[in-house]
Amino acid sequence: MEEQKKTETERAADEKPKPLDRFELAAAVLLGLAAVGSAWATYQGDLWGGQSSEAYGEAATLATKASTSFGLGVTAVARDMNLDLQAKQLVLEGVTTEDPVVKQRQLTVAKYLYTRQISEDGYRALGFPPEYYTDDDDKAAAFPDELLLAGLDRELGEEYIMGMLKDGLEQFEQADGKFEGGRQANGTSDNFGFDVVLFTVSLFLAGIALVFKTRIRWAFLGLGFVVFAGATAYLFTIPWA
Repeated sequence: MEEQKKTETERAADEKPKPLDRFELAAAVLLGLAAVGSAWATYQGDLWGGQSSEAYGEAATLATKASTSFGLGVTAVARDMNLDLQAKQLVLEGVTTEDPVVKQRQLTVAKYLYTRQISEDGYRALGFPPEYYTDDDDKAAAFPDELLLAGLDRELGEEYIMGMLKDGLEQFEQADGKFEGGRQANGTSDNFGFDVVLFTVSLFLAGIALVFKTRIRWAFLGLGFVVFAGATAYLFTIPWA
């Protein structure tokens, strides 16, 4: 009977609520907060990583288009300069020859090159009247010889060249801007990755603290809270997506 009463007393003592362990509570709070912080930093890092990949892809596409546009511009400039040089040679041959037939032929071909072959941008850059740049044979044939002579002193200058290359150069600038945006996004993603490491360290310290049964556990737990505080402060210094 006495043993039965003793057993019941021990059972009642076991069922009696134990006082809350402040250390375990603190460790549980740290584990929970660090896990949430790590998850949020990981999520933000993934978002910025996605933006970085997207920006790099757009930059590559724009760079390809820019190369094409720039190449076409360079080709057009080279063609216009070659046509202008040929036309000037014909004009010089025409005005220096004493054969009227040769003169007429050379000047006619020069007019054809200017009114039909050279680009409209090149034609305007040489300062010729716009009304002669036409598909109308009669108007094109009316191109005055004096304009050909005046055109000998004109060249396709830098303003014309930059105008022809404008589209390609602008697309290169856009590609550079996208690439820089991708680089910055990638850097931000790396910063969030570092913050995840800090939160993970605080989780590790909290876990180690739970293993110890001596007072040293408070040192590990305290260090874990310090690392967690640093990780949290750093988290708010990084721009969120």
